[in-house]
Amino acid sequence: MPVKLIFRDYPGRDSRDWPFTWEGILEVACPISSKSPNYRPLTTINYGFGVDVNGNATLLAPSGNGNVGDCGKIIVTANSVRIIPSTQTQSYPIAELTMEAYYIGCCEEDLNWVQTINTTAPRLQRTSPYTDDEASQTPPYYMHLGTGEWGIQSYTTEQTAISNYPITCP
Repeated sequence: MPVKLIFRDYPGRDSRDWPFTWEGILEVACPISSKSPNYRPLTTINYGFGVDVNGNATLLAPSGNGNVGDCGKIIVTANSVRIIPSTQTQSYPIAELTMEAYYIGCCEEDLNWVQTINTTAPRLQRTSPYTDDEASQTPPYYMHLGTGEWGIQSYTTEQTAISNYPITCP
């Protein structure tokens, strides 16, 4: 039975890191065995953003994403970048990317996200490129910071009947 796997990420960098580039390589992963760090990649997209020295933000359009109704592809539902101005409580302007996506498909084990970051402004003393797994209990898998959720949703027959998604995986 297919499941829907949700992805949300909101990376940001303040003006002390400008200019910078940030690229995410997002994979849907099927672990070789339960909670194993070894996995089989099912599909991948690239996305990202950057800011130049003058504070102009640029969005890197996702590559490799599918369309609504696709099974077995990453479907991007939100992808934007904005500059948040400094305030009394926030000393520096921040460039923030919004990326939301989902995947519907099957795996013998639990589906997972794996995200690799390639940036000129790495966080937490990491060396770029690095796997974005800092909140995860089972690296290299990605867990959205602060939620403690894996983002897996079961797909019911009723939901499948009103969509283009299959009742079983191909």
